[in-house]
Amino acid sequence: MIKNIFKSNISKVISVCFIFLSIFLCQKAEAATLINGAMWSSTIGWINANSAGATPSYGLVLDDANRTIRGQAWSNNIGWVSFDSADVAVCGAAVSYNSSGDLSGYARAIAGGTTESGGWDGCIGFSGTNISTHYDTTTGLFSGAAWGGINVGWVSLAGTDPDYGIDTIPTSSLSLSCNVSPNPIAPNNSSTVTVVASGGTGSYTYGPWSGACTTSGGSPSCTKTYTTTTGSPFTSSITVTSGVSQSIGCSVNVSLSTIGTCKPLTSTSGTNAATSANVGQLVTWTATAESGASISWKDNGVVVSATGLTYPVKYSTIGKKNVTMSINNGPYTNICEVPVGGLPIINNPNFKPF
Repeated sequence: MIKNIFKSNISKVISVCFIFLSIFLCQKAEAATLINGAMWSSTIGWINANSAGATPSYGLVLDDANRTIRGQAWSNNIGWVSFDSADVAVCGAAVSYNSSGDLSGYARAIAGGTTESGGWDGCIGFSGTNISTHYDTTTGLFSGAAWGGINVGWVSLAGTDPDYGIDTIPTSSLSLSCNVSPNPIAPNNSSTVTVVASGGTGSYTYGPWSGACTTSGGSPSCTKTYTTTTGSPFTSSITVTSGVSQSIGCSVNVSLSTIGTCKPLTSTSGTNAATSANVGQLVTWTATAESGASISWKDNGVVVSATGLTYPVKYSTIGKKNVTMSINNGPYTNICEVPVGGLPIINNPNFKPF
């Protein structure tokens, strides 16, 4: 009886302890927040706080409960930069922050302390003389600069031109799409490519456009006038950053999809194509073509000076007359015809009665 009561109580205690332990572990797990973005050193360049979905996966984590930072960052120039206490022990305590958000302690480049490092210990200090770094627990933003000695120099946690920094702001998947208008276009016309971003942190930084259309950066759009179909479609690329960075290419198609038409107009035909004309009567050959197209004319195989949508002419001889209209010097052409007859007798100055 006593043993059964004892076992029952022990089971209850174990169960209660397990419940409290589970709650504690869950709270600890929920308190760990991924750090996004990148730090910058004028000596070694970017130090990425996480892999942003790349392989291998890595990342720095902020532990709110213990006010510490752990995990690994990556530099293309010096390799892994660790914030784990075991790795930074040769430097001192790992990075932590107080109730005001002031950071202290060390991170360490794993490559430090090796023969190749020339004796450099790899230590990067987040506090000390003339060193000030901070974590804003309200906004999730980091600021200030750590010091990595002459090998690494100052490591900025945030900056501008371009905007960068590390933070604990949750990020969603960044999605990019293109808006190209107008598209397609004919040569000698302008088109604007615009990148449409969604997701991420909701705040977007636009890099320079490159490729067919170029800008110095900062704008989601780029406008260009395209003078030829050669090389179409023309692709322009841009990188957008919002927690993570992603690139996209947007294309403009330049073509002459419409061959164009032409017709002879006279004073008696109005807007309809004339079925005939008289010697000395004004015939206005009229073309339709895509906006921006360059028009050239040949009259019965002879190049004429007209280059617009109309070619006016008076014929002094009878017979079938034809013109060839070319768009952008070919290969798109159209041939139009009209028969030209003699003047009516009443209007013919050469007519003599019998």
